[in-house]
Amino acid sequence: MRRSSLTLILFILGLIAGCVSAPVTGPTPTPERTSTATGIPVSPTPAWSISGPDLELQAIDEGLLLTGTFENTTVSSIAQIELDAQLVDEQGEIVVQASLQPVPSALAAGETAGFAIVFPAPGRPVLPVVRVQAYEQVPANKTRVSVEIMDVRPGNDGQTYVVGEIFNHSFNYARVDDLLLLAAGAATSPGAAFLIPGNQGLPPRSSVFFLASVVGMAPVASWRTFVDVSTSGTPDTPKLVLTEPITLHFTDQGRPFHILQIQNQGSLPRWLGGQLALFTEGTLLSLSDISSPYPLQPGEIRVISIKTYPGLPSDPASTLVSMETWQPELRLDALRSRPALEPVLSLKVEVAQFETIGGLIFIRGNLTNEHPAAVVDPSVQVVSRDQSGRVLDSAWVKPAKDLATGDTVSFELTLMLPAGTTAEMSEYDIQGQGITRSGE
Repeated sequence: MRRSSLTLILFILGLIAGCVSAPVTGPTPTPERTSTATGIPVSPTPAWSISGPDLELQAIDEGLLLTGTFENTTVSSIAQIELDAQLVDEQGEIVVQASLQPVPSALAAGETAGFAIVFPAPGRPVLPVVRVQAYEQVPANKTRVSVEIMDVRPGNDGQTYVVGEIFNHSFNYARVDDLLLLAAGAATSPGAAFLIPGNQGLPPRSSVFFLASVVGMAPVASWRTFVDVSTSGTPDTPKLVLTEPITLHFTDQGRPFHILQIQNQGSLPRWLGGQLALFTEGTLLSLSDISSPYPLQPGEIRVISIKTYPGLPSDPASTLVSMETWQPELRLDALRSRPALEPVLSLKVEVAQFETIGGLIFIRGNLTNEHPAAVVDPSVQVVSRDQSGRVLDSAWVKPAKDLATGDTVSFELTLMLPAGTTAEMSEYDIQGQGITRSGE
């Protein structure tokens, strides 16, 4: 296939299209909206043309938020779109730069992509430079999706979240690679919302809930939605089932947490991915991600503890409904719960400190790789039970990205104590595992 490239450079300096753009410093610049169309240099091969980008640079609590959109104005599709975003000072020196992909990362003719990135505050006046590079792509059938925003609410971690649903209108099994929301309207303060997490499976003629974390100024009256969806082969159905009903616990201090016990009833090891959705009278209250540090072996039961509820206020008593009326629903993701081919090794765990404060148990110790092969994603998981064997809580942590032969790394885990239980009358199962590198 013939492959031609395009590089588009947008540099906001002084007076452009009749708008004065002042350098942005931090932390309190005046936001300016600037738009321009840039022609593409003549080349021996047909050149792509892209209108925009329409850029905004705004100071936020986290630093500087740069957002923008651009449109594919040619009759051809483009793919593998990459952006190089820079902040330069008044002398043209690069202060900070980053590479990113827009959403979506491929555009049919006439489609628009959006992008957003947060830079640390530079401490001096800066101007944005954005380079866009794209390549030709033969037009292909695209999965048709739509996005519905259901609610915008503060979360229990101080963040603001957008709750919504993505609908797959096609007969293809799709994968949601990314989703971006940009504040819409000329009178709206700049803002963006980023999908958490990405890479969610989207079965044909169905929908998935999503949660996006907001950065920038609030409130935002309306949003422009950009979604990156790719067609995926139909995954096999994972035989992952709940062995016990989902249990809601409270600590003596009133903090809620849910316990799930999921068994792999298939014949292959599997990764675990999905969501725990909480509803009341059909209204989505919260969406918590479910994952596991290492694959579930055939027949194995994995205990998952959900302790954070994005979208709910930090004080449970301030919710409009009683927590006992929450209706939990487990939604396993067939794409994320794929078969696991990676060999898993047990690692040595030594507990150095065990401390109880209020309704929390802190466990500190060391994890050692005694195998002749290095491991990646070394993990520690602990499950607490009462003397009758009833599960009380679970927690896991990845203390390092990898662990060489003979190396040791420290870890710390935190467990919750359900009301009416004590640490002294509980039992603890602690395991350490890691995944061997390919070819070792």
